[in-house]
Order: sequence, then C-alpha cells, then structure tokens
Amino acid sequence: MQTKREASPDQAARHEQEAAPATAMRDLDFSDILDVELLHKQCDAIVEANRNRPDVMRADLLAVLKKASTEGR
Repeated sequence: MQTKREASPDQAARHEQEAAPATAMRDLDFSDILDVELLHKQCDAIVEANRNRPDVMRADLLAVLKKASTEGR
C-alpha cells in the first residue's frame, strides 16, 4: 500500500484530475465584463519581459489580474 508520499507524481496528477469538478474543465467566457484580448496581450508582454525573473513576473501578473478583477466588478 502506498502512502501519499510514496505515490508517483503521475499517480498524484491523475488523482487530482479525477477529483477536479467537471466545471473546472469548461472554459468560462468573461468577454462581456472585461477585454479578454487586451488582458491576454498584457500577460504575454509581462511574461516575455520577465522570462528570467519569475518573482517579478509573478508580482506583475498579479497586479494586472487584480486590476482586471476590480474593473470587471
């Protein structure tokens, strides 16, 4: 019998996918509350500019996503 620590990464990934709710598998459409294309371009630009600096990339992406979330409310 395997414990969670002994389970292989492949088994763990399969288990997480099986346990995920079906709604997580569907794409959600937010185009009526925010400019999805602009958000996508902004995120791509941040990733490209900070490719070798993951901490800066994470902070910049979080700021853009928070702003989009606030504007979408």
